[in-house]
Amino acid sequence: MSKKAGFKLGNMGLVGIGEDFVIGYIGGTVLRSRGFGTAQALSLTRVAQGAVGQVLNRRGKARLVPGIIDYIDSVMLEGGRIPLLDELMQLTKVG
Repeated sequence: MSKKAGFKLGNMGLVGIGEDFVIGYIGGTVLRSRGFGTAQALSLTRVAQGAVGQVLNRRGKARLVPGIIDYIDSVMLEGGRIPLLDELMQLTKVG
């Protein structure tokens, strides 16, 4: 029985840590530029990473549920407005 040698942080290897950092940074930056707060941007990025992980059977699947919980928490802390729904409502407005 052989074990892989290499850098590990918990159950994540160096590649997983790198992917998480890049996805979190880019996703957070894009969503913050669209008007989301930092907490909501990062939680929505985790939701997206978890959804893609589920669909493509890749790493990040475990981020889906905590991301949804974090997003709901951040919305409740900010008074109940959900910016994602506001964005969708703006798209459906005519004229």
